[in-house]
Amino acid sequence: MMGQDHKDLRRRIAPKALSTYTSLQQIIILDHIRKWERLSEKKPIALRILARDMNLETSQTVFVGPYLGREARERFKVDYDLFNVGLMKLPIDFPGTAFRNARLGVDRLVKTLAVCVDRSKDSMRNGVEPSCLIDFWMQETVKELTSVTPPNSSDVEIGSYLFDLLFAAQDASTSSLLWAVRVEVESIWSPKSDSLISSEQLGQMKYTHAVAREVVRYRPPSTVVPHIAAEDFPLTESYTIPKGTIVFPSVYESSFQGFSDPNRFDPERFSEERQEDRVFKRNYLTFGAGAHQCLGQRYALNHLVLFIAMFATLLDFKRHRTDGCDDIAYVPTICPKDDCLVSLSRRIDKRLNVEVEGDSWAVISALKDKELCLASYGDIIMDIQLLACSFQRSRRKTREPKEENVTLGPAVREGEQVFGVAHIFASFNDTFIHVTDLSGRETLVRITGGMKVKADRDESSPYAAMLAAQDVSQRCKVIVCFP
Repeated sequence: MMGQDHKDLRRRIAPKALSTYTSLQQIIILDHIRKWERLSEKKPIALRILARDMNLETSQTVFVGPYLGREARERFKVDYDLFNVGLMKLPIDFPGTAFRNARLGVDRLVKTLAVCVDRSKDSMRNGVEPSCLIDFWMQETVKELTSVTPPNSSDVEIGSYLFDLLFAAQDASTSSLLWAVRVEVESIWSPKSDSLISSEQLGQMKYTHAVAREVVRYRPPSTVVPHIAAEDFPLTESYTIPKGTIVFPSVYESSFQGFSDPNRFDPERFSEERQEDRVFKRNYLTFGAGAHQCLGQRYALNHLVLFIAMFATLLDFKRHRTDGCDDIAYVPTICPKDDCLVSLSRRIDKRLNVEVEGDSWAVISALKDKELCLASYGDIIMDIQLLACSFQRSRRKTREPKEENVTLGPAVREGEQVFGVAHIFASFNDTFIHVTDLSGRETLVRITGGMKVKADRDESSPYAAMLAAQDVSQRCKVIVCFP
């Protein structure tokens, strides 16, 4: 895509509700960080594949949101893995080869995304509020379709562009996240955080942004980016690149030219005082240059900033150093040779005391299991529902639990989802679940029938509170998800 078409696409996918995207990103990051902590309880873990899975879920959610169901997501992951393997093989298009499997996988991926495009167009024609990137894009496209058919607007064409964006968001972002796991980020944390990071706060995180920019300078995910010379280009006084020539400029090498002490990891080079990204603009090519800079640059940097902030706030981490662990491996973007082997432990004290007696059921319906398939996300984005029921093995007939909702604050609007902090108080006869969401709204759920779970938790951080609520469910003997 060249010229005006490229500029139009940049305008169409500029997020008008960046706060929605940042909230979605944080919630998925939180969910995966919690899993990583559990996996690392007894031994170090390699983060590369785990970070890749997190990025795939994040990009799928932000880009196509409710239009990609759970089964489609699983198929998407399989086909994407085939594509990734084939990308690093010789392009021999014979049946059974990795390249053939990759090519067929990409065809299926584009068709899947084309279906998402079609569904999004229908939603936008019907006046549904946009909830993901493709909705904002199709909102503009649908307006134009009423007068004239814009170029590159068929479902398959848009599906192809979406795949390009997903590919860039996937492997390049994974590479950046892995190189960001370094001792310099340990100072970036806020133990008193009591809300998700807003888009306004994100813009004010100057040092974290500087760290993110230095990560992608020091280890640019894509070391070379092929270009075709659109016209004769005078490279030096003595040599001109002929029109049509395929050029492989080294983004990696350019990152170590011009900058002061370029082999040193130094986020301060991007401070307002030094501004080396402007002074050495010709050498800072991670996202390209000029009119054809990376369309997803803002999304990628925001994602990296959020990950660094939350990873450092929630976890203590220790890189396991071995000979050559930080050598570069190509997979196909660059990552540490040891796949970033780390030990993780929780940085925020949970101060949670939970006792479970008898047969108790506590349920937290995970965001990734159901909520991502909903048609709209609401204002706060996350839903932690704590559904509880129990039965007692006794001579008397078991009484079915009854649920009664008592709203203590403003009512939850229909279709809205809430990121809540759950406090559980129980006796033999009643169980009370007190939920507070990040907006301060409170809801008290009373379940009669009894659930012998006692909890006492006064941690103020919502991040730690979410982890505490998950701990409650993990300590119960049976965890079920109701439809």
